Amino acid sequence: MQTQHGDLLAETPQRLPVLLSAFAAGILLAISLDLDQQGLASTLSRASGALAAVYLAVILLSLLSRSISNRLTGVLHRLSSWLGISLTGTWVLFSGIGCTATGSLAAGGGPRVLNQLSLPLWILGVVLVVLGLRSIEPTSRETSASSTQILALILIISLGWYLRTVDLETMPYVLSGDEGSAGLVGWEFVEGTRDNLLGLGWFSFPALYFWLLSLGQSIFGRSVYAIRLFSAIAGTLTIAATYWGGKLLFNRNVGLMAGAWLATLHMHVFFSRVAYNNVFDGFFLILAIALLYRG
Repeated sequence: MQTQHGDLLAETPQRLPVLLSAFAAGILLAISLDLDQQGLASTLSRASGALAAVYLAVILLSLLSRSISNRLTGVLHRLSSWLGISLTGTWVLFSGIGCTATGSLAAGGGPRVLNQLSLPLWILGVVLVVLGLRSIEPTSRETSASSTQILALILIISLGWYLRTVDLETMPYVLSGDEGSAGLVGWEFVEGTRDNLLGLGWFSFPALYFWLLSLGQSIFGRSVYAIRLFSAIAGTLTIAATYWGGKLLFNRNVGLMAGAWLATLHMHVFFSRVAYNNVFDGFFLILAIALLYRG
């Protein structure tokens, strides 16, 4: 008995990631199925419910089979070595991916959220992914920027903000139909007829963008300025992201030149002044490339 008990304790650290994954999968699956509101049969009839059931079945099989469990643990070790993160970080990373996926499933695709825990789960997943990707390798210290470089960056960002917000309500003078439609969906969040941030809105665009428009309308009312403001904010943030990416890839001077070029680029200024979600694409693309390079 003591030998068997000792063997079990010796295996526990290796099986811990799988055990924790199974525990988390059970909780997240129960939330995503939302049995009280929809019922098991109707939920499993959807593709998302079926995928979640398959995921849980794989986890349960891994617990019942020692060989499968050991293989999964070995996969985690190889992934952690390849990603340059710890074994715990790898588990945290994939738990975060599971949380975001489960949060999206629990939210549904309609205007009304199916489960109120969907958004907290999604946010928790994003936080876990960021924490899990922390490198175990020591980061090199960066030289501090000179006062001239700091002043230049402030001036560039300030110029970009000014060009994107001056007379925002009247330039462009015409409010396009797409802008108006986006603003109407944003107003649904203000009225309370829509509350699903993880669903889809007008033209199948992600509803999170329309929720941002609702924030502007909540503060400034139903105005052109209110629905165009977050495009200007995203455009200005893209300038800062461009500087940061240029600094990481090359040096601070290259980052400053790239930021100054984007701040005055007429096409980017235009799309930063209209209530389209296109300007967010450049921000997240540059941010993703910079983070990928930084590791």
